[in-house]
Amino acid sequence: MTGEDVEADLKVLREAKKACHHVYDTEKKKLVKVPDHKTRLAATTLSRAYHEGKPIERKEVLTADLLTFEEKLRRLQQSERFKQLQNSEHSIVKGEVIEVELGSASNPAVSSSGE
Repeated sequence: MTGEDVEADLKVLREAKKACHHVYDTEKKKLVKVPDHKTRLAATTLSRAYHEGKPIERKEVLTADLLTFEEKLRRLQQSERFKQLQNSEHSIVKGEVIEVELGSASNPAVSSSGE
């Protein structure tokens, strides 16, 4: 697009903002010139979009770590920091880590029957 094309487009928009149409007035028994609000609103909207640009569209980019819980637990238990904290004064529970199998009687929250 050249500068002349842009100027021509802006001229059309300026004229559209002044758009009028004719309506028959029954009292005067003739056509009366009235503002064409639909055309004026469309021209104003287009003009604002041209001058202000498109508003920012917010997007959320999500990433997922697809490791299973068991894999994460295994990695945690193997980490040096976990081993340091396990028997430190900051540990919630002192003692050894108890391995719990899924569906075992010691873990009633998880049952092997699929309930």
